[in-house]
Amino acid sequence: MASAIPMPLLNTYHRRIQVGASRRRLEDARACLEKGRWIAAIYLGGYAVECALKAYICLQEGKDDFRETQVYQQGAVVGRAGHNLQTLYNAAGAPVLRSMFNPHGEFHRARQLVVKTWYPQDNLRYSHRSGKRAEAEAFVRAVEMLHGFLLELQGER
Repeated sequence: MASAIPMPLLNTYHRRIQVGASRRRLEDARACLEKGRWIAAIYLGGYAVECALKAYICLQEGKDDFRETQVYQQGAVVGRAGHNLQTLYNAAGAPVLRSMFNPHGEFHRARQLVVKTWYPQDNLRYSHRSGKRAEAEAFVRAVEMLHGFLLELQGER
């Protein structure tokens, strides 16, 4: 029996991988929404925003690997904290903060909804409930807005 050829390990922290993953997780969230998998749509939509934010932070700092960024080096987003969208938004810098923290803007409302609903994830990851359609639809709409904005800032639209 021939031995399997080992695949090179994928650097999931690389900016390009994060951009690609953000797109796929948004597609997954939309697919779950179409199938009535409300909690899964929210869970995967949150990952789309997380990955887009990590890629943007890399771009802002001129790094290819998220582990080389200041926020990671300071330990603020290591381990479970790496999924904390509020911390990632704070690390994203002025352009994102101005757009998303304007209390009268739609980005601010979208950011609030996504951050409040998605973290802590254990409420989603281990939930036995199916969730609510309206909640999932509103969440995915907010994710689409934020994700599009973050990719546009990176020239990735």
